[in-house]
Amino acid sequence: MISKAILIIDDVAQMRQLLEQISGSLQINYFSAENEKSALSIAKNNKNEIGLVLLDINLNNTKGIDLIHKLKKELPGARYCFISGLKDKDTIMKAIQSGGDDYVVKPIDISIMKGKIKSLLNLGSEDEFKWAEVNFEAKLKNSPIEINFMIKSISETGIKFESQIPFKINSKIEIISEQLRHSMGIDSNLECKIMKDRNEENLFTANFIGLHENTRQKIRSYTVKGII
Repeated sequence: MISKAILIIDDVAQMRQLLEQISGSLQINYFSAENEKSALSIAKNNKNEIGLVLLDINLNNTKGIDLIHKLKKELPGARYCFISGLKDKDTIMKAIQSGGDDYVVKPIDISIMKGKIKSLLNLGSEDEFKWAEVNFEAKLKNSPIEINFMIKSISETGIKFESQIPFKINSKIEIISEQLRHSMGIDSNLECKIMKDRNEENLFTANFIGLHENTRQKIRSYTVKGII
């Protein structure tokens, strides 16, 4: 078994069971809670065990965005991933700004969820997904200065890009790439989070945040055609 456990918080029994099955298949211990009181009790009594919290954004009588602040007092070193059927940009950004490390849109893709869990627990999973070589020009949206960079490869989990500008790990970015959007038929910008600093090839790795399933399918289709 992997040393760090997962705390699953969802008021829907079927969703808890699905996340428990996914965690178990990865040989990861887990705790489950259906409400705020149970979640905080588990967090308080298992501070040294829990490394990741999977949190529904809408719980009975509370909001996940409010609960995360209480959980962080008990589990300051844990990673947090929101799971929700809500996929509007404002909700996703509020969740990330509240302290979330990632955001997964329901219905859950099991293979993607496994990859997210492994990545958030630093178990290394990016090679499980197909990466396609690309050479797309891109820039950051709403940056105080114009930052241009090149996306060098893409998978359904994220991108690897080349830039002379340093980026902090865990920083969130919104990228604009007309080449990427045109090539894959995507009609929106991509929200990402920097996961890894420059490697020996001078590439950063960033994971997608709150990617819509139809967008993921388009990227998946593209990568199958151009697998590295």
